[in-house]
Order: sequence, then C-alpha cells, then structure tokens
Amino acid sequence: MIQVYTTFSLALLVFAAVQLPTWTEAKAPAKDITQIEHIVLFMQENRAFDHYFGTAAGVRGFGDPN
Repeated sequence: MIQVYTTFSLALLVFAAVQLPTWTEAKAPAKDITQIEHIVLFMQENRAFDHYFGTAAGVRGFGDPN
C-alpha cells in the first residue's frame, strides 16, 4: 500500500513540475482590437448555418421561412 502512495506522490510531483512553467507565464490581455493577430473558428462537419447562428439577432435563422 505504501508503494501505491509513493508512486502516486511521485506522479503528482512530476505533473506539477511539468505544469508549473505554464502557470507562471501569463501574458497581459490585449487592450485594443488592433492587437489581435488571429481568430480561430472551429466548425463541425455537416452542420448548417442555422445550427450555429439560427437564434442570433439580425440573421435569417429559424424564424424565417424563406
């Protein structure tokens, strides 16, 4: 049983040591929209416009029969 706790503690210590640099390297948020360099959109295959924007205001979505 002690070997299980030792193995778990060692694994937890290694995980914390690997993750520590990513926790400490926070960047300041963009203050202006001109500082945005990339916009990434994730789309699912075989999905229509209505799946994503059907309930959004100002678009021809679910409530529009045309």
